[in-house]
Amino acid sequence: MQALSVDWPAAPRRPRSLQTAIRDTPKTDPRTTPVEPYLDQTNASLLDEASAAHSLQQVKFNPTVGHILINEHKDFKFNCSIKGPQFLFNQDSAVISLWKDGKELQEPGRMSTRHYQVMDDVETTMVSTFSITNAQRSDNGSYSCRLKIHNKEIESDPIFVQMEGLPHFLRQPQSLNVTRNRPFNLTCEAMGPPEPVQIYWFRNSKLVGSVINFSRRWVYFVVS
Repeated sequence: MQALSVDWPAAPRRPRSLQTAIRDTPKTDPRTTPVEPYLDQTNASLLDEASAAHSLQQVKFNPTVGHILINEHKDFKFNCSIKGPQFLFNQDSAVISLWKDGKELQEPGRMSTRHYQVMDDVETTMVSTFSITNAQRSDNGSYSCRLKIHNKEIESDPIFVQMEGLPHFLRQPQSLNVTRNRPFNLTCEAMGPPEPVQIYWFRNSKLVGSVINFSRRWVYFVVS
């Protein structure tokens, strides 16, 4: 019997300079449901919204003058400012607007507006200046500033604008054809300031009747 010898190829040697990095993967408890990454993002978003809502409750317009007296045909202006955390004011669309008697005021021909911001490491202050030229009696009313942030509208305290000057007639008595010994009405309407307006009736430059207190509405005077 002959003995067989088999030559097996030698196993390759591992280079001495080769380094192997091994990362340990944490074991997962089979009883615990793994948390998906998007849930962490959702929670973070909810926290941001909650933080913004809490911060918005603290944001208010700074106190300003509550009453302004103006003169007819003169220019007048007033300022509105508000301060809050920077992350609330990082929107380009956040602009202070002016409202009068519940309606947004937009008069490009008579009103000019300047907006600017002052920022520090923590807070941002927004300031808006509204200038109105050629004051008219229709400018009397209640004004306020509004700012919309994160779908919430913040409104300032009202600013009452009143025009100084002499009272004027809105409606004057009209000429009438009357019948002798029959009563007739004369109607007059006036408006201040100052208020209340008092109306005096004269006939042939002589005072007739008594003073009538007036509250910016129709006044009826009966002559018999």
